Amino acid sequence: MKRMRKFLFLVMLVATLTASTSPITPHTFNLLSVSHDDWKTHTDKGFQIQYPSEWELSLAKQMGSSFILFSPLVNKEDLFRENVNLIIQDIKGMNIGLEKYAQISESQIKSMMTNSQILESKLMEKNGRRFYHLVYTADMGVYHLKFLQNYFIQNEKAYVLTFTADQKTYDEYVKVGGEILNSFFLLNK
Repeated sequence: MKRMRKFLFLVMLVATLTASTSPITPHTFNLLSVSHDDWKTHTDKGFQIQYPSEWELSLAKQMGSSFILFSPLVNKEDLFRENVNLIIQDIKGMNIGLEKYAQISESQIKSMMTNSQILESKLMEKNGRRFYHLVYTADMGVYHLKFLQNYFIQNEKAYVLTFTADQKTYDEYVKVGGEILNSFFLLNK
């Protein structure tokens, strides 16, 4: 349980740090466009994910993340880079299934995150793989964020895939963020 608490803190920290990365030149693109014609593919140890070519892939392993995908800034007033990140947690020997993992995570979100509110929580299946889907809001410093997370468990590892956006712009980004999350695929069963 102590390892799970440290892990959730790490997930929250990654979301906060990705919000405050150095600015880049604003880039114009259609937020609602989800054409996969120019999407890139990132493949790593046991997984694959696709993302728009305008998004920046960071493999710097910030705060234990396997990768972070950053949206481009859309104008000079844009202070938050919406992002998708993956954190893989070793849960070997913990005997934690998907539902229990989600239950522990929800409990920690409620107790550790400021003004948190769980909006959606459900077990889902896609392409024969079960995963847990969670949507929640929380405040982190000056940011009022909304999170869309998918949890997968395979080979005694938990994969926490998170799309993070400012609450004010979430609806503008959720389509492309959701498509990125939906492209995630575990390579081994």
